[in-house]
Amino acid sequence: MPKNLAATILTCCLNFTVAARGGELDDLCAKYVRTSPENDWHRGTVARKPGARRMLQWTNGAGVSWNLVPELEKNLLRTDETNPYYKEQDPQQRDFQLLRKEGRVVGFRFSGDIYLREGETLPPAVAMVFGDELGSIPPWGRNLYREDQRLGEAFGREKLPESQRQLPGADATSFDWTTYAKPNVHSQGEFATCWAHAAISALEWNWQLRNGGLPVILSVQPVLDRTQKTGGGNSLLVLQTLLNHGTAVATAYPYTGEPAPLRTTVATKYRAIGFGLLPKPDRDAFKRALLKHGPLITGVVASETFRAARGGVYSEGGGEAQPDHSVLIVGWDDSRGAWKIQNSWGLNWGEGGYQWISYDGGGIGQTAFWLCAQSTKYALPDDAHRLVPSQEIEPFPVWSRAKRMVADKSPPLPLEALADQEAGRRYTVQFEVGHVRPSGRLTTLTAGGRNDPVRVAVDNGLLEKLAGQADFKDFLKGKTIRASGVLRNSNDGGKGLVVDSAEDLKLITPE
Repeated sequence: MPKNLAATILTCCLNFTVAARGGELDDLCAKYVRTSPENDWHRGTVARKPGARRMLQWTNGAGVSWNLVPELEKNLLRTDETNPYYKEQDPQQRDFQLLRKEGRVVGFRFSGDIYLREGETLPPAVAMVFGDELGSIPPWGRNLYREDQRLGEAFGREKLPESQRQLPGADATSFDWTTYAKPNVHSQGEFATCWAHAAISALEWNWQLRNGGLPVILSVQPVLDRTQKTGGGNSLLVLQTLLNHGTAVATAYPYTGEPAPLRTTVATKYRAIGFGLLPKPDRDAFKRALLKHGPLITGVVASETFRAARGGVYSEGGGEAQPDHSVLIVGWDDSRGAWKIQNSWGLNWGEGGYQWISYDGGGIGQTAFWLCAQSTKYALPDDAHRLVPSQEIEPFPVWSRAKRMVADKSPPLPLEALADQEAGRRYTVQFEVGHVRPSGRLTTLTAGGRNDPVRVAVDNGLLEKLAGQADFKDFLKGKTIRASGVLRNSNDGGKGLVVDSAEDLKLITPE
């Protein structure tokens, strides 16, 4: 069982070596803390590496150190094989991107998480991305998730089962998904496989919510056979497996609880097309994501009293212990001050496999994952799997009644037109850059851009890539850019189009 749920996104802390001029190295030497720290691995100090003139070393609170090979001209710090997790990570995810504010480094981003220098805050462009109320989407899955959302709009979102339920708002005093649907309650038996059961249960829930019909009972075993994990694991591993390969119905691929040779003759067509992380305890954000995506994967401390829970509201605190057991949040009740959870210990635990647990009980809700299942109502493009930067991913199945759709290819809007558009939706704009602020905001104004009601928020690293040079500010002024992203409300009353992928930025060459 996982030591803590956050380890599913970032178990290795950050250590790096940087080859650069002495002054630049000294500027990076400081204490850094993850934005949602949970243990000593999530905080540490950057200092000069002894005996190396042009390197730095990260030492975390647990006393573990290792190195990064830098490319500061690209705003990157690259890991090498001294990182014990180097071979386990996707090559796309093991580099560290420096975050700058007003030109100076204030932190770095790695695999969907952010570490900040003590006392610093997020740069505005980054804060708009990581302030997403539904949680950050890992880079290796966001392009496919966006394509699915576009196809859903083209199909007619109002015709989809997920849009036909009358749900309350996140300000409701109570909500319970089990009043709308009730998929299978899992029983993991004597095996330490909660991490896999929680994610498969989340897929079962989201599959029914997205596609309607009777509940599907899916198998955990293909995940165990692919990962060959014995004992504990983590939910991120399952989510990646469901994105890359999927799973099968339980009757076609029975659960044994222990890894075995993969049964390649059984089709694993039940797939996820995206998932995201809510990286910190935020009750309101959890409620919004619960309404949007269905039950959430989270962690609890599985103490002896938790194991003995049989109804009522479980309220024992987690103390200093880290969550070591994965469950689903399926609802909330403010009058009880509690979440409703679904476990994987069969029907005899709690009340038929469910239990109320106080908002602060059992260490619950330090972080959470949501999952999005493939829709059977419309077909993904045949090459949709290429939107995921993984060498393992297989093509997605085409369900028998799925309608072939073409995502909306409407002409881009002028930037100023976004002032009247609805926040939270995706738009494409085309505009002439008037000003580039140090934080990475592009505006149409020629001076300052502080009063422009709409900005485009982009990480500096993406702007450097777009311009093909480090001095991108002067280069981009006067250039016409096409950008796609999600529109967000900003704190000053304006709006920002958040762009977080190089594929969503394009220089338009005059004809």
